[in-house]
Amino acid sequence: MRLAITALFLSCATFSIVFVLLVSQHIVLSAKTAMAQRQKEVLLASLNENFSSDSAEQTNKKLAILKKDISKAVVYRDVFNLIASKRGEVMISGIYYQDDGGAKVQVSGVSPTREDLLLFVKNLEKSGFASVTVPVSSFVKTRDLRFSMDVRI
Repeated sequence: MRLAITALFLSCATFSIVFVLLVSQHIVLSAKTAMAQRQKEVLLASLNENFSSDSAEQTNKKLAILKKDISKAVVYRDVFNLIASKRGEVMISGIYYQDDGGAKVQVSGVSPTREDLLLFVKNLEKSGFASVTVPVSSFVKTRDLRFSMDVRI
């Protein structure tokens, strides 16, 4: 009989502890849910303020500018692909476009040998670019030459 009473007491104590823990977790979860709901409302209110008709007009203006330049972007992409296709053994680390009155592309990278760099320059010249300029300092080393060149379109 004592064993049964002790078991019943332990069961009740365990149930009470679990119940208290569950109720406390429920309270914490309810508070977090309410806080998240308030944050959501604040964010939605700020989004509605930010997307006024003025910002829509500004976005439309920016899109119009981008549409004007899309044909240039296609040309740039084609030039970059042409340069990359003529590289041979040369590793290109960067291709940068500059429009300073005449379209110019700066190409930088590493060439395993002088001969590979010269072949790359000749291939670019044969491709129809207006000019390909490589500083003499790019040819100082015999192996693993770091270079930077200007290619006029």
